[in-house]
Formats: sequence, C-alpha cells, structure tokens
Amino acid sequence: MGRIFWGLGLALSLAVSGCGVSHGADPSGDGGNLADVGFGDGGLGDGSFDAGGSDGGDAGDVGDAGDTGTVEPTCDQFSSPQGGGTDADGSELHPWASLETLANMGQIPATGTLCLMNGHHGQPQIHSVTGSPSLTIRAVNMHQAVVSALSFTAVSNLTLSGVMVDGESIIDPQADERQIFLVTGDTETFAVTLHDVLVQSAESCEQWDQQGWVTLVRSGIDFRGTDITIQDTQIRNTYHALLLRGDRAWVEGTLIDNFGGDGIRGLGNDSTYIWNTVRDAYIDEYAVQHDDAFQAYRLEGDLRISNVTIRHNRFILFADPLTSFVLDNDLVATLMQGVIITDGYADGWVVENNLIVSSQEHGISLYGGRNCRVQNNTVVAHPDFIQGSGPWIRISDQTKTGQTNFNNVIRNNLAQMLTPWDYDTTSLVEANIEISAAEDHFIDAEGLNYHLLPSSAAVDTGVDSDLTSVDLDGLPRVVGSSVDIGAFERP
Repeated sequence: MGRIFWGLGLALSLAVSGCGVSHGADPSGDGGNLADVGFGDGGLGDGSFDAGGSDGGDAGDVGDAGDTGTVEPTCDQFSSPQGGGTDADGSELHPWASLETLANMGQIPATGTLCLMNGHHGQPQIHSVTGSPSLTIRAVNMHQAVVSALSFTAVSNLTLSGVMVDGESIIDPQADERQIFLVTGDTETFAVTLHDVLVQSAESCEQWDQQGWVTLVRSGIDFRGTDITIQDTQIRNTYHALLLRGDRAWVEGTLIDNFGGDGIRGLGNDSTYIWNTVRDAYIDEYAVQHDDAFQAYRLEGDLRISNVTIRHNRFILFADPLTSFVLDNDLVATLMQGVIITDGYADGWVVENNLIVSSQEHGISLYGGRNCRVQNNTVVAHPDFIQGSGPWIRISDQTKTGQTNFNNVIRNNLAQMLTPWDYDTTSLVEANIEISAAEDHFIDAEGLNYHLLPSSAAVDTGVDSDLTSVDLDGLPRVVGSSVDIGAFERP
C-alpha cells in the first residue's frame, strides 16, 4: 500500500502520487485530499479558511488544483482573455480584456473586486496600483484563471485569490532558469496577500531526472517588501519555493511540495509561519549542506533577525513514493536541513509544536540565539535516510560574527539529538528526550506516523509552561496529568 502519513486524526495515503498533481484520496471519505495539510487550530475544517487560526474555529484546507468552486467575495468587474472591444464595460456580459492587457494599459481598478474569468491571462506586470482602501483580484473559478508569471511593482493593499501561476509554457529547457521566480514583488510592494493561489513550474515533475530539476524548473514566490501574507496557497514543483525578504510576513495553511532548493526563506523580523507543510526535497547538488526546509540569514547591516514564530508546521524530507526512478536517479535531497538561521543571529524566536523529519544534522539550529524558546517539537531521522548523528536541536554561538547564545528555553522536545554543550548557562533546558530507538516512542516511524505509543516515556512527562492550546493535530495540547513531550499529544 505504501507509506501512510498520519495527521489531524486521519490516515492520509502518500502512496499514489509521486511528484504529481495531488497526493491521493482522503480515506475518511469527506471529500478532502492529501494536499489538505497545514491546518489552523481547531482540527479538520469544512474547506473554508479560518483566518483567526488559534480561536478554535474551523480550520482551512489548502486547495487542490482540481477544485473549481466559486470564490468569494462578490465581483464588481470582470476580466476575460476573450474580453475587450468597444462594448467592454467590465460587466460579466461584456468583460474587460485579460489581466495582462489591463495591467499594460494601466486600467486595473483601485478598489472593489476584479474577477478573472476562465482562461489564460498572460504574464501580467502590475504596477503602481494602490488599493483604496483595498483591491481584490480573484478567479471566478478556483485555479481556472491562469497566468504564466506575475510581477508586482509599487503595489499595495491588494489581495490575489484563486489564481493559478503555471510557468511551464515560458520555461526554456535549454537554459538554467532556477533563480527566476514566477511571482515577484519589489521593495515598494507591501500589504499584499496571496490566498488560495497555486504556483507551479509544471503540473507534474514525475519524469524529471536531475537534469530536469535544472532545466525544467523555476522558483516560486519572491517578495522584497513588508507585510506580505501567503495564505492557504500551494507552491509545487519549483526550485526555491518561497522567499520573503521584508518584515511582518505571515505564512499560514500553505503547502510547499517538491522543491529543489530551499522550501522557505524567511528573512524578515516580526514574522509568523504557522500550520504549513514543506515536503519532498529533490536533488543534492551542493558540495556543502543546503536545501533547507526553512532558512533565515542576514549577511550585512543589522545581523539580528528578531521575533520570528514557527509553529505547528510539518517539515518532511521526503514522503513521495521511493520508486526505482527516484532511487536510480538519486533524486532525494538527503542534505535538506530543517529549521536554521545560517548567518546573522536569532533573537526572540519561538519554534514550537513542529514535526521535522530529515536525515541531516541540522534539525533546528539557531546560531547566536538569545531570548528564544524551542518547545514541544518532534525532530526525527527519516527512516529511509538515517545518518550517523542528528537531526539535532542546537542553539549555539554564531562563530561567523561573534554573537553568543543566552537566555533561551529548550523544553518538552522529543529529538534525535540535543547539543547541551552549546547551551549557555543562562538558558533553561528541561523535560527533553533524546530518541535512542524510534520504536520506543512512535506508532509507526517507518510509515512516518509519529504519534506516541501509550508506553512512550514522552507521555504525560512534559512541563506545563508556555503551552499552545492545541497540538500539531489541532487537538487539545494537554490530555492527562501533564503535557506530552513532542509535537503530538496522545489522546
């Protein structure tokens, strides 16, 4: 049958896809699909997105490329690839031309909701659009309005919803375009939200060998401005998936699937990453460690990256089927690191209730970490790619630029390895367990099911301080006499 991934109380089969469109059926029979991972607090929802997150409401699904449901809010104007002409007035009967044409003519409205009808809307370069007070551009039908690429220049107070960005038709297979992003925003672009957007280099990477991961792929999303929100979005079959350079980024309920570089690069302060899934890292191509599920860095100026929250995420090296094609072509990026700040230093980070499955030493590594809390994470070695040591939880000095680590909390973690020789004496280290044998703790580590056995020493042995209300399944965080160690609470 293949590997089973357990989460949110459901068995989600990973056996049927492999770098394709979706990850199989949800055996619960409620109409969901395996792409529906990365939920808000409160458990499995009804398909609507709960922006509140931690209020216990219905959780939001990450949309599937096959969905064609209607997206709210109500349309004020319409744009169509078949529209335009002398009688075009923006109505549903007489829509304006494609989004690319409107952008080129400077005729995108500044307010209301512009609805994109089905079809291909080109490669819009949206510039000098400021929502007054806000503008929504949305697909009439989910992912049926398509663009090849999309750029924002001096754009603010805008929401893009339900659109597909598919770069397959514009990628030059004779070139290396991995560092070119399909969606970009410049430094003057801020307060932009991408909701239920699908970004992909191609619908499937199932036949890509190592050369294909060089010549058939582009990167996903790159915003340089502040206050960017990525919500309930899919980014798949890309090189670098998501790069957010500005402060106050918010990424929630998003699926990053099949990437050849880094999953998330989060470079700004005061940023939040919750209820996301980053999975399936392809190709090791570096002489040094690379391919990070989540990476932060600061190379110049103020080297401090502060107040970053990474909570309720799944970072999984590889969950696609290990077919003979994958193994024979050496496609798994076994050097993928988990959560790491490589350059600069972390101040005031919270990393909690995450599952990290990798085969490299860096499970969670915060260099120069101070005033950080790393709590209730499950950090384990991938069962098919186990290295000699790690993955670890490490908070240490930043030897590159001289920052020391201090005043941290490392609590309630279930990890393959800890590095107590790195932890400063001002830090609080309590109720952590190093995993000597996965079978002592987990229901089925071989099947990527990291829920606790009733006999695990992690059950009811944590410290009840600074707890979230729910665990990684969206279920109550404390059941029993005290909290369980790790990301999952045993019911």
